[in-house]
Amino acid sequence: MLDESIFGHRVITEGEEPRRRTIYVSSVVRAGCTMDDVNDALSLLAGLVRREDESCPSPPSPDEATIDVTFHLPGAIARPNFEGIRTGRWLKDEKLLVVQVAVPEALSGGSDTANAFVARSLVDAVGAAARHLTKQGLDVSAERARRIAIRVATLLP
Repeated sequence: MLDESIFGHRVITEGEEPRRRTIYVSSVVRAGCTMDDVNDALSLLAGLVRREDESCPSPPSPDEATIDVTFHLPGAIARPNFEGIRTGRWLKDEKLLVVQVAVPEALSGGSDTANAFVARSLVDAVGAAARHLTKQGLDVSAERARRIAIRVATLLP
């Protein structure tokens, strides 16, 4: 069983700058979505990513990219208009790349299947981000994000 404290928040003291994160996990859930196992897996994944990122002894270096992995879940009416993983916006000032993951409508099999899907997708999304950054000739690295993603993938039950 995982420690429930992974869902907690770190308190920023007065005068302290918030620490830049390496990976964000978010989701777009369409109306009528019935994928509760995937939603639960994403909540767990986001908590683990946050914990692993914050447990690194030093903040991300200035040459490290931030990766925002956004999972798109289908609903009763609307569905993602893409399949698989695709890269999105690059925000130069924040050194942030958005990577989108379409959750297949046919994903079923309970929490084990959902956990395996989101873990594999996180690692694949960070890999896609690294390839995109290299292809675009951007002078940033996704190595820290890759290490965090791989570590988190091994922690998901």
